[in-house]
Amino acid sequence: MMLTANNHTLDRGDRGLRSTIEVLDRMGIDHLGTYVDSSSRSDVLPYIKEINGIKVGFLNYTYGTNGIKPGPDVVVDYIDREKIRKDVEESRSAGAEVLIVCIHWGDEYRLLPNETQRSLARFLRELDVDVSVGGHPHVIQPVEFTMRSDGRPQLLIYSLGNFISNMKKTDCRGGMIARVTLRRDSDGRVIISDASYRLVYTEPADGSHNFRLRWVDKTPLPEAVTFKNNARRIFNEHNINVTEELVH
Repeated sequence: MMLTANNHTLDRGDRGLRSTIEVLDRMGIDHLGTYVDSSSRSDVLPYIKEINGIKVGFLNYTYGTNGIKPGPDVVVDYIDREKIRKDVEESRSAGAEVLIVCIHWGDEYRLLPNETQRSLARFLRELDVDVSVGGHPHVIQPVEFTMRSDGRPQLLIYSLGNFISNMKKTDCRGGMIARVTLRRDSDGRVIISDASYRLVYTEPADGSHNFRLRWVDKTPLPEAVTFKNNARRIFNEHNINVTEELVH
């Protein structure tokens, strides 16, 4: 499943948005966040997938599209609290046992969330969203594993950072892969039983190989050490109940 709501989704205008969706449809890849029209959005949402017997719902929003406005037909899911509230309620009504909201937000290159992120995170908590996953800053940001209002665990990842990257800033060459484990409790309710992450780093292309994604402790590049130290410092200071899953 691909997420298409981000600040670059209209860089090539409505035509680019439609072209992206056409390619994904042609390849048989599910996607959400942008739509060729409102009817298509209604066809896609609520988006719920059954994974190992658990019904998991997904939603995707972006803070903006670089000042470019969508045309009268295409739809971009911008961050709008009333829209999010309605989508969450409809996803729950459609049977989502776990709800994951993927959101494009924050300030680029900042290792800590801004107040807008924190405020929206509080809003998502109040809606009892189970997992909130952030992107856009190009760097990692803290992870919080807390309890929602009904006593079930709730996971917030402010920013995963970058996955494959050719950016020059050291902190922008890496990111994290999150692992989330779901299970049913004794009452049959689905809960997050565990959450962890692994750090990854992109080795740039050279004459002998293309870009390579490596576990951060498996790459010999000195820049990776700087990235790792910065990330672990932020996580050690600001994470709540989430630890790194070391690779041996």
